[in-house]
Amino acid sequence: MEAPCAAEGVRPAEGHILSYLRSYGPCPVGALLDVFGHKPSTVTSMLTRLVERGFTTRTPSGDDRRVVLLDLTREGARAADRLRASLAAFEANIRAEVEPRDLV
Repeated sequence: MEAPCAAEGVRPAEGHILSYLRSYGPCPVGALLDVFGHKPSTVTSMLTRLVERGFTTRTPSGDDRRVVLLDLTREGARAADRLRASLAAFEANIRAEVEPRDLV
């Protein structure tokens, strides 16, 4: 997935975040820490890059201003959709080359 991520201008780990937000956004930063297991500083750096590229937004939660919610912008959603399509095509190519019994 390095090439499709590079085409979007993101690193593979950032591509995973985009895909996650496409399914579960908006979500708190803490959810990304729990799901991906990265250090907080690593997630902060990735989110800063995604915000700078215009793929995500960070907004304080209305319930608790200490909680920051992440969501995709329109462009971020389109990038996530393209990355998911690339992954689906990659998986389809693998399925076409192996026997169904080998996919267990």
